[in-house]
Amino acid sequence: MNKNNPDSTIEKIPALVFGASSDEGRAVIEGLVESVRYDPVYAFTRHSGNKYLGATVFPGDIQNQDDVRNALVETGAGAIYLLTTTNLGSEAPETTASGFGDAVMEEYETLQQFAHVLKEVVADSSDKDDGEMSTRHLIVSTRDDVQSINKQYKQETGKTWISPMDDGSVVPHYSAKGRGAQYAMEYLANDSKVAVTLLTIPFLYSNFLGFFCPLPADDPKTQWHLTACLGEDGSQKIDMMGARDLKYIVPRILSDPALFNSKNLRLVGQSISMDEIAAEFADLFGKDVIFNPLTLSEMAALPFSAAPAIAQMCEYLASDKSPKGNLNLSKALLAPKQPQSFQDWLLVHSDSPAFESVGLDWDGANISFVTVFGATSKEGISVVKGLLADTRKQYRIRATTRNVDSPEAQALLKLAPEGRNIDLVEADYDDVESCKAAVNGVEGAFLVANLSSDKHVMASEYSHLQNVIDACDASHSIRHLVLAS
Repeated sequence: MNKNNPDSTIEKIPALVFGASSDEGRAVIEGLVESVRYDPVYAFTRHSGNKYLGATVFPGDIQNQDDVRNALVETGAGAIYLLTTTNLGSEAPETTASGFGDAVMEEYETLQQFAHVLKEVVADSSDKDDGEMSTRHLIVSTRDDVQSINKQYKQETGKTWISPMDDGSVVPHYSAKGRGAQYAMEYLANDSKVAVTLLTIPFLYSNFLGFFCPLPADDPKTQWHLTACLGEDGSQKIDMMGARDLKYIVPRILSDPALFNSKNLRLVGQSISMDEIAAEFADLFGKDVIFNPLTLSEMAALPFSAAPAIAQMCEYLASDKSPKGNLNLSKALLAPKQPQSFQDWLLVHSDSPAFESVGLDWDGANISFVTVFGATSKEGISVVKGLLADTRKQYRIRATTRNVDSPEAQALLKLAPEGRNIDLVEADYDDVESCKAAVNGVEGAFLVANLSSDKHVMASEYSHLQNVIDACDASHSIRHLVLAS
């Protein structure tokens, strides 16, 4: 065992993320990169570049079977995350009002072909390795196959739940994923070299940065409306979650292929109503934000191509007949962390350009210079990576350590992309003046407090914590201290 690097004895598993440029994909990549078990991590994307959030870019088109095959073969990935998208088009609404059958079939065939290619690659690898290859674990991000659920409801009750479009489409961007993911799991079920897990993802908070963003109802802006057909009065609870949770959930699932093989895990972070969502916006921004319910036909007639599909989705999500996520399961997969709440997500994204563009401006502190105490710890490294990855602004980072020449400190410097710097400084928690120097001129600070149960150790750690807090309190520039425990 390497005493300087205990993680060196852990078998490294190459990981490959399809759909890397999405919110989901980015969260999964961050989790895999930070894990000691997955290395290298590859981001399969159409975008060019050598690195993406610490992962190596593997350029390609997921609809191209040769690109998919090359990625699976060349990376040798044992951990695979697959996210596909439904092409709902960009035409005027009247050209798609009849349905989205072609889009559904395209995505379904992409998932079907992926399963076929993976099986072929695994078979070829097994032959070359004399059957010694370890199990590959595929996680497929999916949604409910609403078209099949809707059809079954009609057969069982004789009643119509969601009226299909002219070509039979029902929530196409959900149904395509659901049907394709189920096919992949069934097709690969008898392959002992492949474990397949489905993750059924609920409505993501990030939708409020797009179509569901509150819009001003008048000019001058005095009131904002959350406009959708998500229930008649805004009181219906809807399953939601933050993509951030996948950063922790996916590595946990990948760590135990046998336990999660052939499972469909229904996730949820919070069940919350649109009235509660509106109240969170109002509380944070200090504006009058309300839920403005639309009828199904009003929403389907909105002037963008995907409106009919989005309207069906809202009808499905707001219904008490739709299957619900398993909160206890989500908490177990995240433990000891808790699922991200909408309130927490909104605070993190409060200065998003999407909100600023509609006049939702938060008067919170404008922070761009941050001290990260204990930057070479696991938590500190994670915070540094998060600040560097934030696309909304370029943070200046001052990272503290006890020894700036240590291998861990020097490795931290290499995290900064070209054109960005990390200021590395030594700080002694026993010396309040040293702590004051570390926060001099900065606007924000982060500190993690890992208090021991040992009374003597706790006394020392409490003293360190007090010194940092006193240093921040004495500072004339600090506006926000984040204390994690």
